[in-house]
Amino acid sequence: MMSWLTYPRTTNLWVKLNCVFFPLIATCILLLWFFLSSKKASIFGEGSVSDLVFGVFSILPGFFLAGFSAAATFGNSRVDDEISDKRTTMPFEINGKTEWEVPSKRLIAIYLFYFLLILSLIVVIFAGIGKFLLSEPLIASWSLQLRTCFSYVFLLVLIFGATSILFTIAQGMSFFVERMTRTD
Repeated sequence: MMSWLTYPRTTNLWVKLNCVFFPLIATCILLLWFFLSSKKASIFGEGSVSDLVFGVFSILPGFFLAGFSAAATFGNSRVDDEISDKRTTMPFEINGKTEWEVPSKRLIAIYLFYFLLILSLIVVIFAGIGKFLLSEPLIASWSLQLRTCFSYVFLLVLIFGATSILFTIAQGMSFFVERMTRTD
C-alpha cells in the first residue's frame, strides 16, 4: 500500500529537514512576524490569509498530479536505477512486513509528487474552509478565547502546510536537476 507519508519517512536527512524542520522554523518566523506586525491581517473570510493561500495553492494539485503521472510513465529506463546514495532508504510493504530499501529514481519522484499532491489538497481544503466556511460573522459568536485559540491553531497549520510544500518543491527540484539529469 502506498502511503503519502512515505517520502518524508526516507532516511535522507535533507528530505526530513525540507519536509518538517525548515517549514517549522519558517512557520515560527512567519507567525512571529504576523503577531508582531503593526498591521493586523484577517485570518478568515474574503481578502484574508486563508483566501490568499487558497488562491495561490489551489492550482498546485493539478501540477502535482501531472508530475506524478509523468514520473510514473517516464520512458527513460535509467530512472529505474537505484539512486547513487545507498544510505537513503524508503519503507516498502513487502509480504506484510515493512522493509527499508534503496529506492529507484522513479520511486523517489513518484513519492515526492504523491506527498506534494496530498499535502497541497489538504492545504487547499483547509484554506477553503477558512475562506468560505469560517467567515468573521460565524466565529464572532464564539468566545474571545476560543476564537483566538482557534485562529492561532488554524494559522499555524495553514502556514506549516504551505511552507512544507514550498520547501519540498525546492528540495524536489534539486533532486530533478541533480539526479534525474545525470548521465553517469
